[in-house]
Amino acid sequence: MKRDWLAPLGAVGLLVLYTAVYVWQPGGQDRLVTISHVLYAAFALLAAALAMRAAFTFDRGRPQRRAWVLIGTGLVCWATAEILWAYCQIFRPVEVPSPSPADILWLVGYIPIVVGMVVYYRPLSMAANRRRKLIALTLYAVLLVTTLVLVVQPLIASPVSGTTLRSFANMLYPIADLCLALISTLSLLVLCGGLIGQPWRSVVISMLLFALADLLYAYGVGNQTYMVGRNLLSGIVDTAYLFGYVEAAMGGYRQVTLRVLPSDA
Repeated sequence: MKRDWLAPLGAVGLLVLYTAVYVWQPGGQDRLVTISHVLYAAFALLAAALAMRAAFTFDRGRPQRRAWVLIGTGLVCWATAEILWAYCQIFRPVEVPSPSPADILWLVGYIPIVVGMVVYYRPLSMAANRRRKLIALTLYAVLLVTTLVLVVQPLIASPVSGTTLRSFANMLYPIADLCLALISTLSLLVLCGGLIGQPWRSVVISMLLFALADLLYAYGVGNQTYMVGRNLLSGIVDTAYLFGYVEAAMGGYRQVTLRVLPSDA
Protein backbone atom coordinates (compact mmCIF):
# COMPACT_ATOMS: atom_id res chain seq x y z
CA MET A 1 0.00 0.00 0.00
CA LYS A 2 3.04 2.28 0.20
CA ARG A 3 2.86 3.00 -3.53
CA ASP A 4 -0.84 3.79 -3.79
CA TRP A 5 0.06 7.37 -4.66
CA LEU A 6 1.86 6.37 -7.89
CA ALA A 7 -1.28 5.77 -10.00
CA PRO A 8 -3.04 9.04 -9.00
CA LEU A 9 0.22 10.94 -9.47
CA GLY A 10 0.60 9.45 -12.94
CA ALA A 11 -2.98 10.42 -13.79
CA VAL A 12 -2.38 14.01 -12.63
CA GLY A 13 0.82 14.14 -14.66
CA LEU A 14 -1.00 12.92 -17.75
CA LEU A 15 -3.74 15.51 -17.20
CA VAL A 16 -1.18 18.33 -16.99
CA LEU A 17 0.69 17.06 -20.06
CA TYR A 18 -2.45 16.55 -22.14
CA THR A 19 -3.78 19.99 -21.17
CA ALA A 20 -0.47 21.56 -22.22
CA VAL A 21 -0.52 19.74 -25.56
CA TYR A 22 -4.17 20.70 -26.06
CA VAL A 23 -3.53 24.39 -25.39
CA TRP A 24 -0.27 24.85 -27.30
CA GLN A 25 -0.91 22.21 -29.98
CA PRO A 26 2.66 21.49 -31.11
CA GLY A 27 2.41 20.28 -34.69
CA GLY A 28 -1.02 21.79 -35.20
CA GLN A 29 -4.58 20.53 -34.91
CA ASP A 30 -3.96 17.37 -36.95
CA ARG A 31 -1.23 16.29 -34.53
CA LEU A 32 -3.56 16.95 -31.60
CA VAL A 33 -6.27 14.79 -33.18
CA THR A 34 -3.75 11.97 -33.68
CA ILE A 35 -2.46 12.19 -30.10
CA SER A 36 -5.99 12.27 -28.67
CA HIS A 37 -7.22 9.23 -30.59
CA VAL A 38 -4.10 7.20 -29.86
CA LEU A 39 -4.51 7.95 -26.14
CA TYR A 40 -8.22 7.06 -26.23
CA ALA A 41 -7.50 3.70 -27.86
CA ALA A 42 -4.52 2.90 -25.61
CA PHE A 43 -6.30 3.63 -22.32
CA ALA A 44 -9.52 1.97 -23.51
CA LEU A 45 -7.56 -1.23 -24.15
CA LEU A 46 -5.83 -0.92 -20.79
CA ALA A 47 -9.14 -0.34 -18.98
CA ALA A 48 -10.72 -3.36 -20.70
CA ALA A 49 -7.79 -5.64 -19.84
CA LEU A 50 -7.71 -4.54 -16.20
CA ALA A 51 -11.49 -4.89 -15.82
CA MET A 52 -11.31 -8.48 -17.05
CA ARG A 53 -8.38 -9.16 -14.74
CA ALA A 54 -10.26 -7.56 -11.84
CA ALA A 55 -13.17 -9.98 -12.35
CA PHE A 56 -10.94 -12.91 -11.40
CA THR A 57 -10.17 -11.43 -8.00
CA PHE A 58 -13.68 -12.57 -7.00
CA ASP A 59 -14.96 -16.13 -6.60
CA ARG A 60 -17.33 -17.67 -9.14
CA GLY A 61 -20.95 -16.77 -8.57
CA ARG A 62 -20.19 -13.47 -6.86
CA PRO A 63 -22.14 -10.51 -8.33
CA GLN A 64 -18.95 -8.44 -8.32
CA ARG A 65 -17.30 -10.93 -10.66
CA ARG A 66 -20.24 -10.78 -13.09
CA ALA A 67 -20.25 -6.99 -12.88
CA TRP A 68 -16.57 -6.68 -13.75
CA VAL A 69 -16.88 -9.18 -16.61
CA LEU A 70 -19.82 -7.24 -18.05
CA ILE A 71 -18.03 -3.91 -17.74
CA GLY A 72 -14.90 -5.42 -19.24
CA THR A 73 -16.95 -6.74 -22.17
CA GLY A 74 -18.41 -3.30 -22.77
CA LEU A 75 -14.97 -1.72 -22.57
CA VAL A 76 -13.68 -4.23 -25.14
CA CYS A 77 -16.43 -2.98 -27.49
CA TRP A 78 -15.48 0.62 -26.79
CA ALA A 79 -11.76 -0.07 -27.22
CA THR A 80 -12.41 -1.73 -30.58
CA ALA A 81 -14.55 1.26 -31.57
CA GLU A 82 -11.75 3.63 -30.54
CA ILE A 83 -9.24 1.73 -32.67
CA LEU A 84 -11.56 1.78 -35.70
CA TRP A 85 -12.32 5.47 -35.22
CA ALA A 86 -8.63 6.33 -34.73
CA TYR A 87 -7.78 4.48 -37.95
CA CYS A 88 -10.44 6.38 -39.87
CA GLN A 89 -9.38 9.75 -38.45
CA ILE A 90 -5.63 9.26 -38.82
CA PHE A 91 -5.11 7.06 -41.88
CA ARG A 92 -8.31 7.71 -43.82
CA PRO A 93 -9.09 11.41 -43.37
CA VAL A 94 -12.35 11.24 -45.30
CA GLU A 95 -15.92 11.60 -44.16
CA VAL A 96 -16.93 8.49 -42.24
CA PRO A 97 -20.46 7.16 -42.86
CA SER A 98 -22.76 7.52 -39.89
CA PRO A 99 -23.70 5.44 -38.09
CA SER A 100 -20.30 3.84 -38.62
CA PRO A 101 -19.13 0.42 -37.38
CA ALA A 102 -17.50 2.31 -34.50
CA ASP A 103 -20.87 3.85 -33.56
CA ILE A 104 -22.45 0.41 -33.51
CA LEU A 105 -19.72 -0.93 -31.23
CA TRP A 106 -20.01 2.07 -28.89
CA LEU A 107 -23.77 1.68 -28.63
CA VAL A 108 -23.58 -2.10 -28.16
CA GLY A 109 -20.94 -1.56 -25.47
CA TYR A 110 -23.39 0.43 -23.37
CA ILE A 111 -25.54 -2.67 -22.84
CA PRO A 112 -23.10 -4.84 -20.83
CA ILE A 113 -21.70 -1.79 -19.03
CA VAL A 114 -25.10 -0.58 -17.83
CA VAL A 115 -26.12 -4.13 -16.88
CA GLY A 116 -22.82 -4.58 -15.04
CA MET A 117 -23.36 -1.35 -13.12
CA VAL A 118 -26.84 -2.53 -12.13
CA VAL A 119 -25.52 -5.95 -11.03
CA TYR A 120 -22.95 -4.29 -8.79
CA TYR A 121 -25.42 -1.71 -7.48
CA ARG A 122 -28.16 -4.15 -6.44
CA PRO A 123 -26.41 -5.37 -3.26
CA LEU A 124 -25.45 -1.78 -2.45
CA SER A 125 -29.04 -0.59 -2.85
CA MET A 126 -29.98 -2.31 0.41
CA ALA A 127 -27.95 0.35 2.23
CA ALA A 128 -29.20 3.23 0.09
CA ASN A 129 -30.94 6.09 1.80
CA ARG A 130 -34.44 6.39 0.34
CA ARG A 131 -34.41 10.17 0.53
CA ARG A 132 -31.12 10.32 -1.39
CA LYS A 133 -32.47 7.99 -4.05
CA LEU A 134 -35.55 10.18 -4.51
CA ILE A 135 -33.37 13.28 -4.78
CA ALA A 136 -31.15 11.56 -7.37
CA LEU A 137 -34.15 10.38 -9.40
CA THR A 138 -35.68 13.87 -9.29
CA LEU A 139 -32.44 15.47 -10.45
CA TYR A 140 -32.16 13.03 -13.34
CA ALA A 141 -35.75 13.61 -14.35
CA VAL A 142 -34.87 17.30 -14.64
CA LEU A 143 -31.67 16.40 -16.47
CA LEU A 144 -33.62 14.20 -18.88
CA VAL A 145 -35.93 17.07 -19.81
CA THR A 146 -32.95 19.43 -20.13
CA THR A 147 -31.13 16.93 -22.34
CA LEU A 148 -34.16 16.50 -24.59
CA VAL A 149 -34.42 20.27 -25.04
CA LEU A 150 -30.74 21.25 -25.26
CA VAL A 151 -29.19 18.12 -26.80
CA VAL A 152 -31.68 15.87 -28.57
CA GLN A 153 -33.81 18.57 -30.21
CA PRO A 154 -30.80 20.41 -31.74
CA LEU A 155 -29.46 17.07 -33.01
CA ILE A 156 -32.75 16.37 -34.77
CA ALA A 157 -32.92 19.87 -36.24
CA SER A 158 -29.23 20.09 -37.16
CA PRO A 159 -28.43 20.16 -40.90
CA VAL A 160 -25.61 17.69 -40.21
CA SER A 161 -27.98 15.16 -38.69
CA GLY A 162 -28.33 13.46 -42.06
CA THR A 163 -30.42 10.35 -42.42
CA THR A 164 -33.11 9.14 -40.05
CA LEU A 165 -30.83 6.28 -39.00
CA ARG A 166 -28.04 8.72 -38.15
CA SER A 167 -30.41 10.94 -36.18
CA PHE A 168 -31.69 7.90 -34.28
CA ALA A 169 -28.14 6.80 -33.44
CA ASN A 170 -27.28 10.32 -32.25
CA MET A 171 -30.32 10.30 -29.96
CA LEU A 172 -29.40 6.92 -28.46
CA TYR A 173 -26.14 8.27 -27.06
CA PRO A 174 -27.70 10.86 -24.69
CA ILE A 175 -30.33 8.34 -23.54
CA ALA A 176 -27.68 5.68 -22.84
CA ASP A 177 -25.49 8.27 -21.10
CA LEU A 178 -28.33 9.33 -18.81
CA CYS A 179 -28.96 5.70 -17.82
CA LEU A 180 -25.25 5.27 -17.16
CA ALA A 181 -25.03 8.49 -15.15
CA LEU A 182 -28.09 7.63 -13.07
CA ILE A 183 -26.94 4.19 -11.97
CA SER A 184 -23.43 5.57 -11.40
CA THR A 185 -24.75 8.33 -9.16
CA LEU A 186 -26.93 5.93 -7.18
CA SER A 187 -23.89 3.71 -6.66
CA LEU A 188 -21.78 6.67 -5.58
CA LEU A 189 -24.34 7.60 -2.92
CA VAL A 190 -23.99 4.28 -1.09
CA LEU A 191 -20.41 3.18 -1.74
CA CYS A 192 -18.70 1.85 1.34
CA GLY A 193 -15.64 3.59 2.71
CA GLY A 194 -12.13 2.25 3.06
CA LEU A 195 -10.15 0.21 0.59
CA ILE A 196 -13.04 -1.98 -0.58
CA GLY A 197 -14.93 0.92 -2.12
CA GLN A 198 -11.98 2.56 -3.89
CA PRO A 199 -11.94 0.46 -7.10
CA TRP A 200 -15.66 0.83 -7.70
CA ARG A 201 -15.60 4.54 -6.93
CA SER A 202 -13.07 4.93 -9.74
CA VAL A 203 -15.34 3.02 -12.12
CA VAL A 204 -18.35 5.13 -11.13
CA ILE A 205 -16.40 8.36 -11.63
CA SER A 206 -15.22 7.13 -15.04
CA MET A 207 -18.79 6.46 -16.15
CA LEU A 208 -19.87 9.92 -15.01
CA LEU A 209 -16.99 11.39 -17.04
CA PHE A 210 -18.12 9.45 -20.13
CA ALA A 211 -21.69 10.65 -19.66
CA LEU A 212 -20.53 14.27 -19.25
CA ALA A 213 -18.26 14.08 -22.30
CA ASP A 214 -20.88 12.46 -24.53
CA LEU A 215 -23.67 14.84 -23.52
CA LEU A 216 -21.48 17.91 -24.08
CA TYR A 217 -20.26 16.43 -27.37
CA ALA A 218 -23.84 15.84 -28.52
CA TYR A 219 -24.71 19.42 -27.51
CA GLY A 220 -21.67 20.75 -29.40
CA VAL A 221 -22.48 18.73 -32.52
CA GLY A 222 -26.11 19.82 -32.43
CA ASN A 223 -25.06 23.46 -32.17
CA GLN A 224 -22.06 23.02 -34.49
CA THR A 225 -19.61 24.28 -31.86
CA TYR A 226 -17.56 21.14 -31.23
CA MET A 227 -14.16 21.14 -32.94
CA VAL A 228 -11.03 19.55 -31.50
CA GLY A 229 -8.67 22.12 -30.02
CA ARG A 230 -10.73 25.17 -30.97
CA ASN A 231 -12.73 26.11 -27.87
CA LEU A 232 -13.33 25.41 -24.19
CA LEU A 233 -16.30 23.09 -24.81
CA SER A 234 -14.20 20.87 -27.06
CA GLY A 235 -11.38 20.85 -24.51
CA ILE A 236 -13.71 19.72 -21.72
CA VAL A 237 -15.20 17.00 -23.92
CA ASP A 238 -11.86 15.59 -25.06
CA THR A 239 -10.24 15.74 -21.61
CA ALA A 240 -13.25 14.18 -19.87
CA TYR A 241 -13.38 11.42 -22.48
CA LEU A 242 -9.69 10.56 -22.07
CA PHE A 243 -9.88 10.57 -18.29
CA GLY A 244 -12.98 8.44 -18.34
CA TYR A 245 -10.76 5.68 -19.70
CA VAL A 246 -7.91 6.59 -17.35
CA GLU A 247 -10.21 6.42 -14.31
CA ALA A 248 -11.74 3.13 -15.52
CA ALA A 249 -8.24 1.68 -15.87
CA MET A 250 -7.38 2.96 -12.40
CA GLY A 251 -10.46 1.23 -10.98
CA GLY A 252 -9.42 -2.09 -12.49
CA TYR A 253 -5.85 -1.62 -11.32
CA ARG A 254 -6.96 -0.85 -7.77
CA GLN A 255 -9.12 -3.97 -7.70
CA VAL A 256 -6.33 -6.18 -9.07
CA THR A 257 -3.81 -4.84 -6.54
CA LEU A 258 -6.25 -4.59 -3.61
CA ARG A 259 -5.02 -6.14 -0.40
CA VAL A 260 -7.74 -6.08 2.25
CA LEU A 261 -6.72 -5.92 5.89
CA PRO A 262 -9.07 -7.23 8.63
CA SER A 263 -10.07 -3.67 9.56
CA ASP A 264 -11.12 -3.00 5.95
CA ALA A 265 -13.28 -6.10 5.52
